Amino acid sequence: MQNSVVKIGGAAEILGTTRETLRRWEETGELLPARKTKGGTRYHATGALMELKSLDAPTIRYARVSSRERKEIAS
Repeated sequence: MQNSVVKIGGAAEILGTTRETLRRWEETGELLPARKTKGGTRYHATGALMELKSLDAPTIRYARVSSRERKEIAS
């Protein structure tokens, strides 16, 4: 994958959040843009956004243990 960048709207879409949230994260230092122009246009690296998105994804685990004893108790 190339080092591509997206503007703040594209970054918000990738992360499933709003532009305002991304601006707030920039103010607090939680997520800084890869580049910001003199005019204030923010560009975020898509690779970094995808990594961040995967970190925020919940881990879902499911385990089930069945035995004859449990079956007899449930009946």
